[in-house]
Amino acid sequence: MSKNIHPIPQVKQRFQHTAPTTVHQWIEGLIRLGFVAKGSIYGTIGLLATIAIFESNQEIVGTHGLLLKIAAQPWGQLLIGILIIGLTGYVLRRLIQALFDPKHPGEFNLKRLIHRCGYFISGLTYSGVVYTASQLFMGLDVDNDDTIEDLAAELFEQPFGLWLMIIGGIATIGVGCSYLYGAYSGSHIREFNSTLNHQVKRWAIGIGKVGIAARGIGFMMIGIFLLQATFLVGSDPAGGLANALKQLQNQPFGSLWLGVIAFGFMAYALYMLLVALYSRDWI
Repeated sequence: MSKNIHPIPQVKQRFQHTAPTTVHQWIEGLIRLGFVAKGSIYGTIGLLATIAIFESNQEIVGTHGLLLKIAAQPWGQLLIGILIIGLTGYVLRRLIQALFDPKHPGEFNLKRLIHRCGYFISGLTYSGVVYTASQLFMGLDVDNDDTIEDLAAELFEQPFGLWLMIIGGIATIGVGCSYLYGAYSGSHIREFNSTLNHQVKRWAIGIGKVGIAARGIGFMMIGIFLLQATFLVGSDPAGGLANALKQLQNQPFGSLWLGVIAFGFMAYALYMLLVALYSRDWI
């Protein structure tokens, strides 16, 4: 071997160049799996809601109830484990957005601060889903309670609980309105790479708008029923998505509206799958 060749520094230099790339690829893969996991949750909730329209013995569920149903299936533990991995990727994405806001480097104003707080809250919410799924994966007992309903009951007992409920309801409706506007304007639609067929891309954008609008309506219903439970004595208790869907079904033409929302959730699941496969970026 020539004296001028030093294999160890060469290997070290190559590792320094490839290691960050490898880590980057792992993170990207995990986050893209997070899109699939999130979409599959919404899609399954929509599917079960559709079945509930035609079969009275089918219960309408939210994220918490869905996890319990999955865990009770023969392959439940495996599916829960996959969801844990995927949703961890989605939480990681939200934390990266909250801490670094990589799409808007160096930009820090009130609008970006609000968005970053929203990313953090979203990450915190899905961290709770990961925690519940982890409990089920380890075989621990998990109560079939509505987290938002429990939180609302706790807030009612606090000195400023009523105002906190009002603020929470209005904020939730505001989030729903932002999703509706994002669906209408296309600002919430992600860009797809050139490998996706043009016609399929147009179809993906269309179903994405339907799905995002359905999510927006879901948030608005949660907020509206939260305010209703706050102001109207004897009204149904506040709650999360499952409670909102159940109350919607009890309204005039409720089954029709429930079907529309359920279809939107299933459309969102397809959109998230296409995002995972063909999105131009993963943040």
